[in-house]
Amino acid sequence: MKQTCRIFFATAALLALMTTALVISCGDTGTNGDVKIKWTLNALLSHDANTGEANAYLALTRDGAAYSAALVTLQAPSADSADTISLAGAGDGTYRATFLPGTLRDTTYIKVESLLDQFQFSYTLNLPESLGIEVVDLPNNLVLASTQQVQVRWKAPKYAKGYILVVKPELPSNIAVGFKKILGSSDYTQDPPYLTTLIPREAFRSTQSEFQPGAFDVWIAAYADSPINTSKLPFVLPVGFAPNLDRAGVTGQVGGLFIGKKVVLTAVAPT
Repeated sequence: MKQTCRIFFATAALLALMTTALVISCGDTGTNGDVKIKWTLNALLSHDANTGEANAYLALTRDGAAYSAALVTLQAPSADSADTISLAGAGDGTYRATFLPGTLRDTTYIKVESLLDQFQFSYTLNLPESLGIEVVDLPNNLVLASTQQVQVRWKAPKYAKGYILVVKPELPSNIAVGFKKILGSSDYTQDPPYLTTLIPREAFRSTQSEFQPGAFDVWIAAYADSPINTSKLPFVLPVGFAPNLDRAGVTGQVGGLFIGKKVVLTAVAPT
């Protein structure tokens, strides 16, 4: 009987150990085995068609303090070492990499590890594919003071959760308010294969509603999950993206962004 009990308890202990190991290392989870430690992770994987570059950014804190002892990688589903990108740590809890977009596949695993703190984290992100923007029925892309609205359209890419429209004056001296918004399904019409939305006339006017001549950059970006702002983006994201990580001991925000090639509209002074 004693020998049977010893075998039973040894087997139970082994099963408990195996369960713990699976919790620590399983995909799409993040934990260090001690939820008393609070980790915060914010990350963005972006592709800008205007620069031809892809950028990865990740910021990590441990109990509110910047954490620089992690190994951060991006991996393709094939797990081929040739498809693995390491993010360089800056010593301030941030990790960055710039690379050719074709290096990784549409599906990317973001992996964070630290042997020092027995911390492992994995997140699967499907980055939206390419898209382009077209201006509809606006000769020579010229916006007149009498123009009420400008229509732009694009083709829906794979993996896009939603879209962002940004209109920004090229020159800082231009005091037009511009426009930026996370587009809801009611903000655009669907005429396959295109989605079409409107730029309001107010984008080309000041806060006093005065028409502002000059060049305006217009972007459509497709996003996945919940993107964050980084210094590599050509514009500041609209308000509305929220934290989407809430795991055992890990909170934060992770997202992807494909920025289509911008178009330039020229607002022409009244004659």
